[in-house]
Amino acid sequence: MAHLLHTPSSPLPWPDQPEAWRGIVTEVGRSEKNARCFLTLTAMEKDSVWTSEQRNIVFYTPVADTPSIHVGDAILFKSKIYEVMKNNIPDSEGYNQWLKYKEIEGRTFVPRWQQLPSHIAQADMEHLPLTKRLRLKALKVRTSLSRHYESLSLPTDATAILQSITLGDKSQLRPALKTVYSQTGCAHVLALSGLHLGILTGFLLLILYKVRHNRAWAVTCTLFTLCFVWAFAWITGLSISLQRAAWMTSLWSIYPLRQREGNQFNSLGFAACMLLIADPMCIVDVGFRLSFISVMAILLATPLFIGKTRK
Repeated sequence: MAHLLHTPSSPLPWPDQPEAWRGIVTEVGRSEKNARCFLTLTAMEKDSVWTSEQRNIVFYTPVADTPSIHVGDAILFKSKIYEVMKNNIPDSEGYNQWLKYKEIEGRTFVPRWQQLPSHIAQADMEHLPLTKRLRLKALKVRTSLSRHYESLSLPTDATAILQSITLGDKSQLRPALKTVYSQTGCAHVLALSGLHLGILTGFLLLILYKVRHNRAWAVTCTLFTLCFVWAFAWITGLSISLQRAAWMTSLWSIYPLRQREGNQFNSLGFAACMLLIADPMCIVDVGFRLSFISVMAILLATPLFIGKTRK
């Protein structure tokens, strides 16, 4: 395979004809018929010359071809890529805006593709920005843990649920299984959030604080907890709900060291500020608004329920 020769100084329109492309898979999702994968392009072949690319696309492929594709894999395919915002599909405006928020610039259907050796994937990843490389490395760790779950010989649905509630990997959940959880009002169990992080952190603190009780050990426990919280958030993909929970947990872990009583609303506001500083555009994400509105509603309603139970 030819080497990369030059890098375009600015993004160019998508070619009018099908071209050969290389890219790194950043997300995999499956439906009943087709799979939707997010891909960061790394190179395009034109006139037998491989040119460096750094654009994101969404590509669809038959679901039967996706069991062997995982986050972090490098793939080779030939296809015509279309601009996201230029299509005539009815009721697609909201979906197009969501893709634009995800920084997706193109879309295509790929009936056939070829998985490239791992050394090519590693070489292509070196051309990506540092933040994207770190995220892909985290997702590759998650993928290796998911494969370990698959080796446990559990039922398929049980494995998919375990991957979802512990790793945030919902790519193996069947649409019918998602529907069952949605109809029973338990869909939130499958999405990693403060519930899961709170349970894990609570067990961790319960074990650590039983060892000894002094300030030095309390500081050690707090630092260990903070490392655990953010390592867990990093490996599971840094979803908005989990980032919100991680910031709130971090702040609440520090309060006892300063001998101050924590304020739930301050913690929620602090988490919102940190997320908006890191990514101001996340305010248009429905997940951001739903996550903070739901937690705010819980905080406001909790005193009402506590008062009734005490009576």
